[in-house]
Amino acid sequence: MLCAFSLPRMAYAQNQDSVYIVKESIKDPLKKLGKLFKKDTPIKFSLTTDMKSLLKDRKTESTRHTAVLTTNDNKNGAIAIPVMLQTRGNFRRSTANCSFPPLWLIFDGKEKDETVFKKQDKVKLVTHCSKEEYIMREYTVYKIFNILSEHSFLARPCEVTYIDSIQNRNPETRPAFLIEPEEDLAIRKGWKEIENVKISQSSVDSVTMATIAVFQYMIGNTDWSVPGQHNIKIYLQGKNKVYAVPYDFDHSGLVGTDYATPNPMLGISSVEERIYRGIHYLPGFLNKIFKNFEAAKDEIYKLYNEDSAFDFRYRKFVVGYLDDFFDEIKERASICDTFDKTAMQSLKK
Repeated sequence: MLCAFSLPRMAYAQNQDSVYIVKESIKDPLKKLGKLFKKDTPIKFSLTTDMKSLLKDRKTESTRHTAVLTTNDNKNGAIAIPVMLQTRGNFRRSTANCSFPPLWLIFDGKEKDETVFKKQDKVKLVTHCSKEEYIMREYTVYKIFNILSEHSFLARPCEVTYIDSIQNRNPETRPAFLIEPEEDLAIRKGWKEIENVKISQSSVDSVTMATIAVFQYMIGNTDWSVPGQHNIKIYLQGKNKVYAVPYDFDHSGLVGTDYATPNPMLGISSVEERIYRGIHYLPGFLNKIFKNFEAAKDEIYKLYNEDSAFDFRYRKFVVGYLDDFFDEIKERASICDTFDKTAMQSLKK
């Protein structure tokens, strides 16, 4: 039996000349969130389903596939949880780009209440796509942004064993990670979700927006847009305080997937080539943002130096790539000039 999902009622909030369509806040703002994202230690579980049917389902309007999630994360031994799986995403959903699509885990029933998945309804599972090593690379970028901004999605690494219920495929165990649901972030921060409305970068809280723009520059990511809400989620606090939160970093130079290519319109030949896609900020304001990045430098490097999941070659690349960024922001006048030359100052941006 599928979960019954009701469509949210819509409310309107006015901010100067803009009208935002937002989801109404949860009736019980003190609702306790589940414990899934309160830790970042890896969890293990299996998913049993018709794998052939699931992996072939790459349509934009994909269907839900019955499955069983089995986890050992509780004191009572293994617990089998009925779930629905649904392929998701845009680029990574295509068979031309990924052999294994990203998934939605859609929960039903009370079996989950005895596990770490209690209070979860629908969660994004980022799967291995083409190469397993990309999973921990992208997960670590989420951790970087957690360090830089409290306005960020939490993520949790996991090890998933995929079992074919038809038994036409051998079980396979792959790394993956889960992303905090958008509505959970809203509850955690006391925000409301804004939907289907173009928001310019200039409408977003300036510290938050500048941090995102510099962060995306640091990791070499151009695959994002605030007005298009592409790999960016928009939230409203109160009547007119707008926040943005980034996600999906697999096209960044820091992650370095073999399928990532830059938009030809940007005039760069590789995703490792940095280009600033933020709006114009005064040098004095940017200096404060740069200082925040410099204060977080050691903690960011620590993510790579202490994780055995990364081989020496990749760690060496990361250190060099990040060193280049931190060397750039040391030269305050030079980097501000670089940003000025490429800043997209139109309100459309």
